[in-house]
Amino acid sequence: ERHLEADGTVIVHLDHQNMEWLGGLVREKGGVFEDAERFIHPLTGQPIHTSRAWSFEPSTQTAIVQTVWEAMDEKGKATDRWDSGPIRLHCVFRFEMDHLLALTGFEVDALYGNFLREPLTDSSDGMIWVVKKSHS
Repeated sequence: ERHLEADGTVIVHLDHQNMEWLGGLVREKGGVFEDAERFIHPLTGQPIHTSRAWSFEPSTQTAIVQTVWEAMDEKGKATDRWDSGPIRLHCVFRFEMDHLLALTGFEVDALYGNFLREPLTDSSDGMIWVVKKSHS
């Protein structure tokens, strides 16, 4: 807030959490590795296969992800493996963000569900917050 001019605007983009997906991470999909992107390593030219395992802790609103990358030889056998994680990501929900903005001295000018300025709906992928300093 102190770095913003008196009439300045802040734009905040957050994921709009998909409750069905998060719920699945608590149940059957939690911690299960699934195939993700594949790409060619820029230095070795080897194919890299990625897999990810997600889980969700409702009590802390935390999604946890672990990622594994495997370098494959010409026969499709893994020759090297790297992993990261677990990485913990706080899932922010609409009214939590609304409350945090108010507590930190901001008022909401607009809230959109995408960068086309469409309304936030249950199926929106994002939350685009347009906020200014509160004048109270």
